[in-house]
Amino acid sequence: MQWSLENFELEREDLHQDLMGIDLNLTKCRVGDFACGWGNTSLSLMLELQCRECIGVDQFEKNINLDVPSIQDVEEQFEKIKNIAIKNTNSFENSRGINDIHYLLESERFPTFQIGNIVTGNNLPSELDFIYCKKLLQNILEGGYSNPKQGDEGVKLAIKNIANAVKQQGHICLVEPAGTNFMAYLEQAGLELIRCCRIQRSEIIGTKRNLLYKAQYLIYHYLKA
Repeated sequence: MQWSLENFELEREDLHQDLMGIDLNLTKCRVGDFACGWGNTSLSLMLELQCRECIGVDQFEKNINLDVPSIQDVEEQFEKIKNIAIKNTNSFENSRGINDIHYLLESERFPTFQIGNIVTGNNLPSELDFIYCKKLLQNILEGGYSNPKQGDEGVKLAIKNIANAVKQQGHICLVEPAGTNFMAYLEQAGLELIRCCRIQRSEIIGTKRNLLYKAQYLIYHYLKA
């Protein structure tokens, strides 16, 4: 969707909740945001973790009806975000988000994006210290993303490729709808459980939250031992 500060700050709130209890110092680390979409989470990860690098990965097969962007759409949008931050540098009415984005620009850090397929493993970054995925596995399980491998097989391949992309002693955080428990899949990949917890929150719709309904999620935090 077209970037807005309101939507970005809501997504950052969600990410902050997802990362609570994950005690990591990632200031000098490389972070991957797999299935990053429009990249709001990638930007939020840089701000919340203060990491030196965040790579947003997605297939970026543009679909207007499903609000799926091309990589060019995302890169153009991030140029606009940079311009918004620069234009409002001296404003005393800046929000926390604008000020933080400007801080990233001053420190010459900003998310980058690349086309990659998490199921096939094509063109994924490697040697990452931390990988974050949100609502990825459930979509693969249900046949989303037009991948040749879906269902159980697709999930197993995706987890294997995620595990291959993170370095030894690296961490993985996955956020999935609570209807399916993916712990068995993750343990089959040889990953070590740190914690799994259930949360509930109001979903984001545009620039607001749906206060009438709260969705339940499971947060999986694993270590590649």
